[in-house]
Amino acid sequence: MQSPVRFEPSAAFSLVKPRTDAAVPVAPFFTFFEKPLFSLVSHVLASFRHTGISSVITSMFPELPPHHKSAKKFNIAGHAHFLTFSCYRRMALLTNETWCAWLGEAIRKSCDTHRVALWAYVFMPDHVHLLLKPRCAVYDLAKFQKSMKLSLSKRIVNNLMAQNSPLLEQLRVQERPGKWCYRFWQEGGGHDKNIWSLEKAVEKAKYCHWNPVKRGLVNDPAKWQWSSVRWLELGARDGEPLKVDGWDENLIDA
Repeated sequence: MQSPVRFEPSAAFSLVKPRTDAAVPVAPFFTFFEKPLFSLVSHVLASFRHTGISSVITSMFPELPPHHKSAKKFNIAGHAHFLTFSCYRRMALLTNETWCAWLGEAIRKSCDTHRVALWAYVFMPDHVHLLLKPRCAVYDLAKFQKSMKLSLSKRIVNNLMAQNSPLLEQLRVQERPGKWCYRFWQEGGGHDKNIWSLEKAVEKAKYCHWNPVKRGLVNDPAKWQWSSVRWLELGARDGEPLKVDGWDENLIDA
């Protein structure tokens, strides 16, 4: 069996050059057109829902996403994923250093449990970006995300209850008549973008690293504690809050 092609992250960042031409897709055909066409066709399908035409079109193009608001995840073997999810009501809950450390622990545990490699990340005050590469051909990122988010939210809510914190009232939600709960994360799966090339993966990692600068939180990406910039681009290991896995284009188990 041929050994997987393994990249040092810093080398990948220096080797991959920005391209001005349109990327040739190795994913399903419609990924070439990206969101505008996906959105257009989805709305067309929705308008034909009661005519029976949608079932014909869907059978011809099975990669088309369904027309609904919840996040759709395409678990395609060999793809990496760029995940984005937010705190409840976009509250700046991740300004708490302890909670960020707990989030790092939850991500690392879920990565190990669900056999997912963490390629890059950034924790912003009100949302999170993760660049992930599943290690198995058959995987379910929804399960990864659910376990990670649930374990952290339970830990934080228990901590707030022990302190009788007034923040609990802002996180309190009525699920249905007579039943209340506390919500740390915004409801829904967030956004999940499939990544099928090393070039696109580097682009998303750099997006993570420069996000705090674009938001005016720091003037240098390396000054933001909660990102993978020092690990990937500077080769730092000591004192980093979250371990980043090696970039490997062939992580799928035999």
